Amino acid sequence: MIKKSNNFGTQRSIYLAFLDCYKQWSSCPSLSLITDMSIHLAIVTPCYNEEKSIIPFLQSLEKNLAPTGQSFSIIVVDDCSQDDTPTLLSSFRFSSLLLTLQVLRLKFNMGHQSAIYQGLLFAHEINSDFVIVMDSDGEDDPGPSRRSYNIKSLIL
Repeated sequence: MIKKSNNFGTQRSIYLAFLDCYKQWSSCPSLSLITDMSIHLAIVTPCYNEEKSIIPFLQSLEKNLAPTGQSFSIIVVDDCSQDDTPTLLSSFRFSSLLLTLQVLRLKFNMGHQSAIYQGLLFAHEINSDFVIVMDSDGEDDPGPSRRSYNIKSLIL
């Protein structure tokens, strides 16, 4: 199930996807009640020719996610970029041990929505409990929405 949350204005939206297909909506616990930090969270971000924005975006994610104390898998889906994006992604490392970077490089350009879909499939394969989908081009700024990543403040 996917729920769109507009807590930070109409131009900033965060999509939460609940990936456990065996649970019913009625039995899904509110994220605000989850205190178990073993919950696996993932951020899926598609990118295409983002050589100017991808590293600042990843650094901003780290700046805003690391203080939460929660571990995150950051899944970047490179939609067959033709610029230096793949090289930049292959050399990037988070300094925080709470964040892991997974880069999926598509063999051909599939488009924005298909890249998101591939990222969601991968998030499911690595058993993510919740997924946040964000654009990596700066459209979804992780800076002002720091509190949205705090598990205690998210409500599904």
